[in-house]
Amino acid sequence: MSKFDIISLNVGTPQQVIGEKREIVSSINKVSVLGKLWLSKENIEGNEQQDKEHHGGADKAICVYCADHYPYWENLLGTPLGSAAFGENLTVRGMTEKVVHIGDIYQLGSAIVQVTQPREPCANIAVKWNRDSIVKEMIESGFTGFYLRVLQEGEISSDDALVTYELDPNAVSIAESNKIRYSKNVSVADVKKVLAIEALSGSWRKTFERKLTS
Repeated sequence: MSKFDIISLNVGTPQQVIGEKREIVSSINKVSVLGKLWLSKENIEGNEQQDKEHHGGADKAICVYCADHYPYWENLLGTPLGSAAFGENLTVRGMTEKVVHIGDIYQLGSAIVQVTQPREPCANIAVKWNRDSIVKEMIESGFTGFYLRVLQEGEISSDDALVTYELDPNAVSIAESNKIRYSKNVSVADVKKVLAIEALSGSWRKTFERKLTS
């Protein structure tokens, strides 16, 4: 049974983010919170998304990012990273895209959560870091992070850990699904392998269905 420690639990609300080239309203700048928070089916207490069409919702209730990648980005960006550097709700240790599979289920505090899809890096990250190329760099590195849905609501805190509850039998990792998603030359079998995952988010299912027909 695997156990992944939480470094920080982060929440945010929409606010003005001023970059060198543009200005947006986003919840990308989150703050770390101590103590217990209620995790509902669609959000963490105190957290709110600005763009509810592309962020949040039942399939993307929690955004997770692995701090193991922070040194890579610190070297690339030339600056130390603070908490929630990529706007994630949970900053974790050891939970890389290679070891996490879509459909895996974890105990988190008194809640139960399930991996639904990789995170798709968006322009908000580019504004936060004043680096237009960072979206492409996240995709190419594979260091995207991923999303969780909430199967059972409950209390969570930064003192908790993500403890493996059940592994998805398809065993398609976040890293592998990213590769299939963004590669131009993929086999029909690979696309169908992702579509076979019952826990796959609705938005990624649509993306892969389109990829299958194209």
